[in-house]
Amino acid sequence: MILLLTASVKLFLHHPEKMQLLLGYILQHAKTSNNLSLKKLASIYHYFLNNYNIAQKIIGT
Repeated sequence: MILLLTASVKLFLHHPEKMQLLLGYILQHAKTSNNLSLKKLASIYHYFLNNYNIAQKIIGT
């Protein structure tokens, strides 16, 4: 699931209009997961994605 989350975030940075709904769904499920690492990563990605320009610089390709 961590790989799916990471890949979805990277795809979102390239195609935000196509990935917004799917990424929202994945982030929602990741944040409610029992996997603590997945929860933390989802929270970090969500924080960065609130500012698209910063996210693109930090997470980008």
